[in-house]
Amino acid sequence: MAESPTSIPCYFVGFSAAERLFLQCIPQLWVLAGEDREAPGSVTRERLVALKHEGKPIDLYVFPHTDHGMYEFVQDADGSRHVTRITDGYFHLLADWIRQRQTPPYGRGEPVR
Repeated sequence: MAESPTSIPCYFVGFSAAERLFLQCIPQLWVLAGEDREAPGSVTRERLVALKHEGKPIDLYVFPHTDHGMYEFVQDADGSRHVTRITDGYFHLLADWIRQRQTPPYGRGEPVR
């Protein structure tokens, strides 16, 4: 017998990502691109900071002048962007977080308190 949609945790009907994050107690690393055009992070950042202040184990970093995918770019006068590279320090941050250590700097990445 198939499960009903209401019995499946995190089913999209009535799903609230913010509510699920609030319930989480496991450590999480969030890395936001400072100038992300695909998924602007202002609301995400605001919600994550609120959860951090409530004691949730969230590490949050923002890499300025970085677009979606953690790509640095140059921007033409018409607003079009050309990727130059993956931002310096991004992979270093990921590796350190996985190993549960901190050995900054992480390029231009800044922790958000």
